[in-house]
Amino acid sequence: MKLDTKIVILLLIATTAVTFSGCIGENVVHLQSRPINDLTCRYDVTRLTTDSAGNADPVWSHDGSKIFFRSGPNIGVMDPDGGNVKTLTRGAYPALSRDGSRVFFHRIVEEERELWVMKPDGSDEKRVVSLPVTDDQPLLGSGWTLSPDGGKVCYYAQYSTGKTAYDRHEIAADIRIMDVNKGNETTIVSGISHTDFYNPDLIWSPDGQKILFQASRVCSNELTAVSIRVVDVDNTDTEQISTETGECFGAKWSPDGGKIAYISDRGAAGQEDTVNIRIVNLGDDDSEQLTESRAFKTDLAWSPDGNRMAYISRSTRAYCYSGKIDKNDAKSGIWVMNSDGGDKDLLLSIPYNYGMMHDLKWSPDGSRIAFVWAPNAKFGWEKTDIYVIDVPATAADGGGEIKRPSETSPPTSEAYQTPDNRRCSKIQ
Repeated sequence: MKLDTKIVILLLIATTAVTFSGCIGENVVHLQSRPINDLTCRYDVTRLTTDSAGNADPVWSHDGSKIFFRSGPNIGVMDPDGGNVKTLTRGAYPALSRDGSRVFFHRIVEEERELWVMKPDGSDEKRVVSLPVTDDQPLLGSGWTLSPDGGKVCYYAQYSTGKTAYDRHEIAADIRIMDVNKGNETTIVSGISHTDFYNPDLIWSPDGQKILFQASRVCSNELTAVSIRVVDVDNTDTEQISTETGECFGAKWSPDGGKIAYISDRGAAGQEDTVNIRIVNLGDDDSEQLTESRAFKTDLAWSPDGNRMAYISRSTRAYCYSGKIDKNDAKSGIWVMNSDGGDKDLLLSIPYNYGMMHDLKWSPDGSRIAFVWAPNAKFGWEKTDIYVIDVPATAADGGGEIKRPSETSPPTSEAYQTPDNRRCSKIQ
């Protein structure tokens, strides 16, 4: 069976499970699905793609003049207002070199996951390297990262150990670096555990000297821990960054490379389970928790100047595409806060029965955030579109403007509709 077919089957199984059993979570209650295909009829956002064809993975060009993105099985490019859309090639997970002269992307060719490169206009395609994965556990993410200068790629090479861990196939991975121009490869970390872990992070530091990666630990037939670690590219020394006992994910370097922010599903030892954002100062290894609510956090993204962070806060861990949810008032919201956790500002809040947001990407000037919208419908992940929302320079606090609520007191109404408070006459 082909690898791309197996990935599709895995996604279909997950969606089917949601269809029959609702979302994963406790205290599940029925909630009427009311999918919205066009957010602009209720919210003050700008829709960039309009065909609902699985549009995702937005990547801004460094000058902000273009957005590269995945559209179904293809990679496209468009203006920042959604105009001049052009399909470039077949692939996913686009990434731009620092000078903007090359676009790297992932492609599946005859069961093989491969990394390719092309010019921004789609010309001069070249295969870079094969990305080894196992048939037992295909990666759902990209599994690779581009060096800041665009001259090297780092990727996970997964393999099965031939053993089992609590009735699961034991999966390990090496981290390899390849010179894009010379073609030579180097293994810098070996034997990382990836058992039961489908979407590990792999991110190059802004100075190109270190690489952030993740390792899992399975115990009692459950994924019980995912740690965040950093490896030095030159001497292969590794360091564990996260100190929590649970799953840590969504790690991101600050633009200056001096800090790492990540999401942890537990507090420090002795604290009750939480899902909050933490930050580590690499100069003194000082760690600080930036959020305090029990809402599930995801899609952490630093602003280009490093002064703020954006993230999505969900009322539940569940990912819904049909009908059931663990809270009647469950919502997902886009938040912005200062890098020290202060001045939390809610930009957008949408009920789960409409759909869900994910994949936040700041514009280079920090004035807008692109995000992906998945309507709460069967196979909603196939019907996604890309939107942008304006980011205020400071939280509105007077002069007749909206005073956005604190994180611990989310709005109960459908906040931040269009300025004239218009509503759709029909929800599709």
